[in-house]
Amino acid sequence: MHCDTIEKIFHHSDIQLYQNDLAIDLLKLKKGQIIAQCFAMFVPFTTPNLYQTCLDMIQVFKKEIEKNNDLIEQIYTYSDLLKVHQENKIAAILTIEEGNVIENNLEKLQHLYDLGVRMITLTWNYPNGIGCPSVINQKGGLTPFGIQLIHEMNRLGIIIDVSHLSDQGVEEVLKYSTKPFVASHSNARAICNHPRNLSDRLIKKLANRKCVIGINFYPNFVTEDENQYLDKIVEHILHIVSIGGIDFIGFGSDFDGMEANKELQHPKDIQKIIHRLMSQGFSKTDIEKICYKNVLRIFKANLKSSME
Repeated sequence: MHCDTIEKIFHHSDIQLYQNDLAIDLLKLKKGQIIAQCFAMFVPFTTPNLYQTCLDMIQVFKKEIEKNNDLIEQIYTYSDLLKVHQENKIAAILTIEEGNVIENNLEKLQHLYDLGVRMITLTWNYPNGIGCPSVINQKGGLTPFGIQLIHEMNRLGIIIDVSHLSDQGVEEVLKYSTKPFVASHSNARAICNHPRNLSDRLIKKLANRKCVIGINFYPNFVTEDENQYLDKIVEHILHIVSIGGIDFIGFGSDFDGMEANKELQHPKDIQKIIHRLMSQGFSKTDIEKICYKNVLRIFKANLKSSME
Protein backbone atom coordinates (compact mmCIF):
# COMPACT_ATOMS: atom_id res chain seq x y z
CA MET A 1 0.00 0.00 0.00
CA HIS A 2 2.95 2.39 0.09
CA CYS A 3 6.33 3.04 -1.55
CA ASP A 4 8.35 6.17 -2.34
CA THR A 5 10.01 4.87 -5.52
CA ILE A 6 8.65 7.55 -7.86
CA GLU A 7 10.08 10.34 -5.71
CA LYS A 8 13.54 8.80 -6.18
CA ILE A 9 13.02 8.56 -9.95
CA PHE A 10 11.69 12.13 -10.05
CA HIS A 11 14.85 13.50 -8.44
CA HIS A 12 17.28 11.26 -10.35
CA SER A 13 16.60 11.13 -14.09
CA ASP A 14 19.04 8.25 -14.56
CA ILE A 15 16.86 5.90 -12.46
CA GLN A 16 14.23 3.89 -14.35
CA LEU A 17 11.24 1.97 -13.02
CA TYR A 18 11.96 -1.12 -15.12
CA GLN A 19 15.21 -1.97 -13.35
CA ASN A 20 17.22 -0.06 -10.76
CA ASP A 21 19.19 -0.34 -7.51
CA LEU A 22 16.23 0.72 -5.36
CA ALA A 23 14.02 -1.61 -3.33
CA ILE A 24 11.32 -1.54 -6.01
CA ASP A 25 11.49 -1.94 -9.75
CA LEU A 26 9.29 -3.88 -12.14
CA LEU A 27 11.52 -6.93 -12.21
CA LYS A 28 11.55 -7.10 -8.40
CA LEU A 29 7.77 -6.66 -8.26
CA LYS A 30 7.36 -9.55 -10.70
CA LYS A 31 9.72 -11.76 -8.69
CA GLY A 32 7.77 -10.87 -5.56
CA GLN A 33 4.49 -11.87 -7.27
CA ILE A 34 3.02 -8.45 -6.55
CA ILE A 35 -0.53 -8.00 -7.87
CA ALA A 36 -0.73 -4.26 -7.25
CA GLN A 37 1.57 -1.51 -6.02
CA CYS A 38 0.52 1.85 -4.61
CA PHE A 39 3.02 4.49 -5.76
CA ALA A 40 3.05 7.52 -3.45
CA MET A 41 3.77 10.97 -4.84
CA PHE A 42 5.59 12.36 -1.80
CA VAL A 43 6.06 16.12 -1.95
CA PRO A 44 7.54 17.42 1.33
CA PHE A 45 5.63 20.21 3.07
CA THR A 46 8.52 22.66 2.59
CA THR A 47 8.61 22.25 -1.21
CA PRO A 48 7.82 25.46 -3.16
CA ASN A 49 4.84 25.13 -5.52
CA LEU A 50 3.52 21.97 -3.88
CA TYR A 51 0.68 21.35 -6.30
CA GLN A 52 2.71 21.92 -9.47
CA THR A 53 5.54 19.76 -8.15
CA CYS A 54 3.03 16.99 -7.49
CA LEU A 55 1.70 17.31 -11.06
CA ASP A 56 5.24 17.10 -12.40
CA MET A 57 5.87 13.98 -10.33
CA ILE A 58 2.65 12.40 -11.60
CA GLN A 59 3.82 12.97 -15.17
CA VAL A 60 7.03 11.08 -14.37
CA PHE A 61 4.93 8.27 -12.92
CA LYS A 62 2.71 8.11 -16.02
CA LYS A 63 5.71 8.21 -18.35
CA GLU A 64 7.33 5.26 -16.54
CA ILE A 65 4.08 3.27 -16.65
CA GLU A 66 3.60 3.98 -20.35
CA LYS A 67 7.16 2.91 -21.19
CA ASN A 68 6.49 -0.44 -19.55
CA ASN A 69 2.85 -1.04 -20.41
CA ASP A 70 3.54 -4.67 -21.22
CA LEU A 71 4.30 -5.24 -17.52
CA ILE A 72 2.33 -2.62 -15.59
CA GLU A 73 -0.79 -0.48 -16.05
CA GLN A 74 -2.30 2.37 -14.07
CA ILE A 75 -5.76 1.55 -12.75
CA TYR A 76 -8.65 4.00 -12.24
CA THR A 77 -11.46 1.67 -11.15
CA TYR A 78 -11.93 -1.61 -9.34
CA SER A 79 -12.80 -3.24 -12.65
CA ASP A 80 -9.48 -2.00 -14.04
CA LEU A 81 -7.64 -3.68 -11.19
CA LEU A 82 -9.27 -7.05 -11.88
CA LYS A 83 -8.72 -6.71 -15.64
CA VAL A 84 -5.02 -5.83 -15.27
CA HIS A 85 -4.51 -8.81 -12.96
CA GLN A 86 -6.20 -11.14 -15.45
CA GLU A 87 -3.77 -9.84 -18.10
CA ASN A 88 -0.88 -10.83 -15.81
CA LYS A 89 0.24 -7.23 -15.41
CA ILE A 90 0.98 -5.29 -12.22
CA ALA A 91 -1.72 -2.81 -11.27
CA ALA A 92 -0.25 0.63 -10.51
CA ILE A 93 -2.27 2.75 -8.08
CA LEU A 94 -1.45 6.46 -8.00
CA THR A 95 -1.43 7.84 -4.44
CA ILE A 96 -0.28 10.99 -2.63
CA GLU A 97 1.60 11.29 0.65
CA GLU A 98 1.07 14.73 2.24
CA GLY A 99 -2.41 16.04 1.48
CA ASN A 100 -1.17 19.61 1.60
CA VAL A 101 -0.36 19.33 -2.13
CA ILE A 102 -4.00 20.20 -2.87
CA GLU A 103 -3.38 23.57 -1.19
CA ASN A 104 -6.80 23.52 0.52
CA ASN A 105 -8.54 23.57 -2.87
CA LEU A 106 -11.18 20.98 -3.75
CA GLU A 107 -10.93 21.81 -7.46
CA LYS A 108 -7.31 20.66 -7.32
CA LEU A 109 -8.48 17.50 -5.57
CA GLN A 110 -10.87 16.88 -8.47
CA HIS A 111 -8.04 17.37 -10.98
CA LEU A 112 -5.86 14.89 -9.12
CA TYR A 113 -8.74 12.42 -9.09
CA ASP A 114 -9.11 12.84 -12.85
CA LEU A 115 -5.40 12.03 -13.21
CA GLY A 116 -6.03 8.80 -11.30
CA VAL A 117 -5.16 9.56 -7.66
CA ARG A 118 -6.98 6.93 -5.61
CA MET A 119 -5.46 7.30 -2.12
CA ILE A 120 -4.21 10.30 -0.13
CA THR A 121 -2.22 10.26 3.11
CA LEU A 122 -3.78 13.28 4.81
CA THR A 123 -0.66 14.57 6.57
CA TRP A 124 3.05 13.92 6.76
CA ASN A 125 5.17 15.19 9.68
CA TYR A 126 4.01 18.82 9.74
CA PRO A 127 0.62 20.39 10.55
CA ASN A 128 -1.19 21.34 7.37
CA GLY A 129 -4.55 22.68 6.25
CA ILE A 130 -6.09 19.24 6.80
CA GLY A 131 -4.95 18.25 10.27
CA CYS A 132 -2.22 17.53 12.78
CA PRO A 133 0.43 14.81 12.41
CA SER A 134 1.12 12.20 15.07
CA VAL A 135 4.73 13.27 15.63
CA ILE A 136 3.68 16.82 16.62
CA ASN A 137 0.58 16.53 18.80
CA GLN A 138 -1.65 13.49 19.24
CA LYS A 139 -4.48 15.70 20.54
CA GLY A 140 -4.58 17.97 17.49
CA GLY A 141 -7.31 16.85 15.10
CA LEU A 142 -8.74 17.72 11.71
CA THR A 143 -9.35 21.28 10.56
CA PRO A 144 -12.77 22.34 9.22
CA PHE A 145 -11.29 21.97 5.73
CA GLY A 146 -10.02 18.51 6.71
CA ILE A 147 -13.56 17.45 7.58
CA GLN A 148 -14.81 18.84 4.26
CA LEU A 149 -12.03 16.93 2.50
CA ILE A 150 -13.09 13.65 4.13
CA HIS A 151 -16.60 14.05 2.71
CA GLU A 152 -15.26 14.90 -0.76
CA MET A 153 -12.82 11.99 -0.82
CA ASN A 154 -15.68 9.65 0.12
CA ARG A 155 -17.81 11.12 -2.69
CA LEU A 156 -15.13 10.84 -5.36
CA GLY A 157 -13.85 7.42 -4.36
CA ILE A 158 -10.41 8.32 -3.02
CA ILE A 159 -9.17 6.12 -0.16
CA ILE A 160 -8.41 8.04 3.04
CA ASP A 161 -5.02 7.16 4.54
CA VAL A 162 -4.46 8.05 8.21
CA SER A 163 -0.81 7.00 8.53
CA HIS A 164 1.06 10.01 9.98
CA LEU A 165 -2.20 11.48 11.35
CA SER A 166 -2.62 12.22 15.08
CA ASP A 167 -4.74 10.02 17.33
CA GLN A 168 -7.41 12.72 17.54
CA GLY A 169 -7.33 13.11 13.77
CA VAL A 170 -7.91 9.38 13.30
CA GLU A 171 -10.82 9.54 15.77
CA GLU A 172 -12.35 12.31 13.67
CA VAL A 173 -11.88 10.40 10.40
CA LEU A 174 -13.72 7.52 12.09
CA LYS A 175 -16.49 9.98 12.93
CA TYR A 176 -16.86 11.62 9.52
CA SER A 177 -15.89 8.99 6.93
CA THR A 178 -18.71 6.87 5.58
CA LYS A 179 -16.29 4.38 3.96
CA PRO A 180 -13.59 2.10 5.37
CA PHE A 181 -10.11 3.60 5.10
CA VAL A 182 -6.50 2.62 5.71
CA ALA A 183 -3.40 3.31 7.72
CA SER A 184 -1.26 2.40 4.72
CA HIS A 185 2.09 2.11 6.51
CA SER A 186 1.77 1.95 10.31
CA ASN A 187 2.39 -0.58 13.08
CA ALA A 188 1.31 -1.31 16.67
CA ARG A 189 2.39 1.18 19.34
CA ALA A 190 2.19 -1.51 22.02
CA ILE A 191 5.02 -3.40 20.30
CA CYS A 192 7.12 -0.37 19.33
CA ASN A 193 6.29 2.79 21.26
CA HIS A 194 6.53 5.34 18.47
CA PRO A 195 3.90 8.03 17.80
CA ARG A 196 3.70 6.93 14.15
CA ASN A 197 2.26 3.62 15.29
CA LEU A 198 -1.35 2.97 16.27
CA SER A 199 -2.62 2.56 19.82
CA ASP A 200 -4.58 -0.56 20.76
CA ARG A 201 -7.65 1.64 21.19
CA LEU A 202 -7.43 2.86 17.59
CA ILE A 203 -6.58 -0.59 16.23
CA LYS A 204 -9.81 -1.89 17.74
CA LYS A 205 -11.87 1.01 16.41
CA LEU A 206 -10.43 0.75 12.90
CA ALA A 207 -11.02 -2.99 12.84
CA ASN A 208 -14.63 -2.47 13.87
CA ARG A 209 -15.04 -0.18 10.85
CA LYS A 210 -13.50 -2.77 8.49
CA CYS A 211 -10.45 -0.62 7.79
CA VAL A 212 -6.98 -2.03 7.02
CA ILE A 213 -3.54 -1.30 8.48
CA GLY A 214 -0.51 -1.92 6.25
CA ILE A 215 2.51 -3.21 8.17
CA ASN A 216 5.43 -0.78 7.87
CA PHE A 217 8.98 -2.14 7.47
CA TYR A 218 10.70 1.11 8.52
CA PRO A 219 13.05 -0.11 11.32
CA ASN A 220 12.29 2.83 13.64
CA PHE A 221 8.62 1.79 13.70
CA VAL A 222 9.39 -1.91 14.13
CA THR A 223 11.91 -2.30 16.94
CA GLU A 224 14.84 -0.72 18.72
CA ASP A 225 16.81 -3.96 18.35
CA GLU A 226 17.83 -4.59 14.75
CA ASN A 227 18.68 -8.20 15.60
CA GLN A 228 14.99 -8.84 16.32
CA TYR A 229 13.74 -7.10 13.17
CA LEU A 230 11.84 -9.92 11.41
CA ASP A 231 10.62 -11.40 14.69
CA LYS A 232 9.25 -8.01 15.68
CA ILE A 233 7.43 -7.54 12.37
CA VAL A 234 5.72 -10.86 13.01
CA GLU A 235 4.98 -9.71 16.57
CA HIS A 236 3.31 -6.55 15.23
CA ILE A 237 1.14 -8.70 12.98
CA LEU A 238 0.25 -11.13 15.77
CA HIS A 239 -0.64 -8.26 18.10
CA ILE A 240 -2.82 -6.47 15.55
CA VAL A 241 -4.60 -9.70 14.62
CA SER A 242 -5.19 -10.46 18.32
CA ILE A 243 -6.99 -7.12 18.69
CA GLY A 244 -8.60 -6.52 15.32
CA GLY A 245 -8.81 -9.93 13.67
CA ILE A 246 -7.36 -11.34 10.47
CA ASP A 247 -9.46 -9.14 8.15
CA PHE A 248 -7.74 -5.94 9.24
CA ILE A 249 -4.14 -6.28 8.11
CA GLY A 250 -2.04 -5.93 4.93
CA PHE A 251 1.41 -4.81 3.84
CA GLY A 252 2.52 -1.16 3.56
CA SER A 253 6.32 -1.67 3.47
CA ASP A 254 7.50 1.97 2.96
CA PHE A 255 10.06 0.62 0.48
CA ASP A 256 12.31 3.37 -0.91
CA GLY A 257 11.14 5.68 1.87
CA MET A 258 13.53 4.11 4.37
CA GLU A 259 16.96 2.63 4.79
CA ALA A 260 16.42 -1.00 3.81
CA ASN A 261 17.05 -3.58 6.50
CA LYS A 262 19.18 -6.48 5.27
CA GLU A 263 16.30 -8.86 5.98
CA LEU A 264 13.73 -7.01 3.84
CA GLN A 265 15.39 -5.40 0.85
CA HIS A 266 12.75 -5.85 -1.87
CA PRO A 267 9.24 -7.32 -2.38
CA LYS A 268 10.35 -10.94 -2.75
CA ASP A 269 11.64 -10.82 0.84
CA ILE A 270 8.04 -10.55 2.08
CA GLN A 271 8.08 -14.35 1.67
CA LYS A 272 10.26 -14.44 4.80
CA ILE A 273 7.40 -12.92 6.79
CA ILE A 274 4.90 -15.31 5.23
CA HIS A 275 6.98 -18.36 6.16
CA ARG A 276 7.22 -17.16 9.76
CA LEU A 277 3.47 -16.58 9.92
CA MET A 278 2.85 -20.09 8.59
CA SER A 279 5.12 -21.47 11.30
CA GLN A 280 2.92 -19.60 13.80
CA GLY A 281 -0.12 -21.50 12.54
CA PHE A 282 -1.57 -19.03 10.05
CA SER A 283 -3.60 -20.87 7.40
CA LYS A 284 -3.45 -20.39 3.64
CA THR A 285 -6.70 -18.43 3.89
CA ASP A 286 -5.18 -16.16 6.57
CA ILE A 287 -2.07 -15.54 4.44
CA GLU A 288 -4.17 -14.69 1.38
CA LYS A 289 -6.13 -12.13 3.41
CA ILE A 290 -2.95 -10.48 4.69
CA CYS A 291 -1.21 -10.51 1.31
CA TYR A 292 -4.00 -9.10 -0.85
CA LYS A 293 -7.62 -9.92 -0.06
CA ASN A 294 -8.05 -7.41 2.78
CA VAL A 295 -6.64 -4.57 0.69
CA LEU A 296 -8.72 -5.58 -2.33
CA ARG A 297 -11.79 -5.23 -0.12
CA ILE A 298 -10.80 -1.63 0.65
CA PHE A 299 -10.33 -0.87 -3.05
CA LYS A 300 -13.71 -2.38 -3.85
CA ALA A 301 -15.42 -0.39 -1.08
CA ASN A 302 -13.94 2.94 -2.21
CA LEU A 303 -13.15 2.90 -5.92
CA LYS A 304 -15.87 3.20 -8.54
CA SER A 305 -16.60 -0.11 -10.22
CA SER A 306 -16.18 1.54 -13.63
CA MET A 307 -15.83 5.05 -15.12
CA GLU A 308 -19.23 4.87 -16.81
